[in-house]
Amino acid sequence: MINYVSWSLAIFEGFYESNLFNSDSLYDWESELPDGYEWDINFDEFKDEVGKKACELLSSELGFDFNFDYISSPAYYNYSTDKLVAGVDVDVDMLKDYAYNQNKEKFVKYLKDNFTSYDGFISFVPNDLTSFQKDERENVLLEFYILNELDLEYYQMDLCEFAREWLFENRFIVESETGRKLDYDEYDWEESTQRYVINETASREAKLEMN
Repeated sequence: MINYVSWSLAIFEGFYESNLFNSDSLYDWESELPDGYEWDINFDEFKDEVGKKACELLSSELGFDFNFDYISSPAYYNYSTDKLVAGVDVDVDMLKDYAYNQNKEKFVKYLKDNFTSYDGFISFVPNDLTSFQKDERENVLLEFYILNELDLEYYQMDLCEFAREWLFENRFIVESETGRKLDYDEYDWEESTQRYVINETASREAKLEMN
């Protein structure tokens, strides 16, 4: 079992202004909210559900089990973003053979391109094959395999579609000044919108009256 932590944004791009979540994610549906209301979600639940879906897709596409653990989020998004953390039941010897023998040239280039230190980045992973084999990082071997064997375009598309559908189905409404939360399904959207338009000169409380 490998304790996998995603590194490549091609596998998990996180939730900071990404395709999975960005500043427009909750505000691009057709219906508009009355004044004083805004969309919100249970963000911790959203992160976990997207992480579980990512593991489900990875398991299905690659043929071995990704068991979701949690989403690791930085305190600040200045230099990093969210990472997927999962236990992966995979044959490590298979990964070694895949990197060291079947795809040796590609793996050597992968190490050099991704783990060479430069100004502002210090790599803790050896960037040449001989050094790497003396200090093997199973996480690196697994990620190399994923990047080469996974159909990244369709995987990312499926994961983003899931995230969007989850947001649509699980959003709720917040009255900004009071913080009052209203479930979308419990809000009489059509009638409330009509009331808002018809009672144009009414008080704010009357405009937003609930059934």
